[in-house]
This record gives sequence, structure tokens and C-alpha cells, in this order.
Amino acid sequence: MIKIDTSFYSSLSISQLRRIARDEYNLFVKGKTVKNKDLNIEINLTNIGGRKTSYGGLIYPKKVALIKYIPTILNTAKYSNFGNRKKIDKEYVVGYLNFKSPIEIDSKKEYLHIVIQMRKDGKFYYSIDVNKLLNKKGNEF
Repeated sequence: MIKIDTSFYSSLSISQLRRIARDEYNLFVKGKTVKNKDLNIEINLTNIGGRKTSYGGLIYPKKVALIKYIPTILNTAKYSNFGNRKKIDKEYVVGYLNFKSPIEIDSKKEYLHIVIQMRKDGKFYYSIDVNKLLNKKGNEF
């Protein structure tokens, strides 16, 4: 199980967190392809995920601390279920594969909900903006 310490990130401002998120995504994640062991699929890690992580949606220390571990997390995440495409999705989106992964953050076991976008070209794409940290009961926090 991956163990993450957020102490470095906890005292940073929102703008600092956004900069670090962008830099770490570009360094550790962007442009990689990861094979998920559970479904035996290759997941493309694109720049869109990095932009959404850094500048779209909420940014908080736990989210930023996870970034460098995204490839490892995706490799071992367990498939949960399929989600239908949304009306606002681009035409090339088929739907979403939902995964779950246990993770230890600041010595506390938590679960990460991961969503992979499935496209008509047969490829799978990761976007961190839809990730939610879940507690043991599956509640978002």
C-alpha cells in the first residue's frame, strides 16, 4: 500500500499548491501510459489531467501529495463499475470505468476513487479532477 505524508503541503497557499501540482504532474505523470493489472488495459496520462488537477476544481494538500504516485495507483487499482457518459461529454466519450484503491495518508487508511474515461478510439484516459478521497464507509470528504 502506498503511504503518503502531507505535512509538506499542509502549510502551502492555494496558489503554491496549484504550482506544485502542475510541476509534479508534468514531471511524474504527463505523457506516460500505465497498464492497470486488474482489467489489463493501458491508461494514457495526458496533459488534460494535469491542467484539471492544477487549475480546475478543488485543490488541497492530499490531492497534491498523491500526484507523483498516480502511475503506481493506476497500475494496482481495482475495478468497481462502469459509469455512463454524461450529456455534456464530447461525442468521442463512451463512458467511465470506476476504480478504487486503498492508500495510507498521514498514517490513516483511506480509499481513492479513480475514474478513467473510455473513448470511441478504444483508448482509456485518466483525469484527476473527478477523483475523490473516500473514507472507509465510502463517504466523500
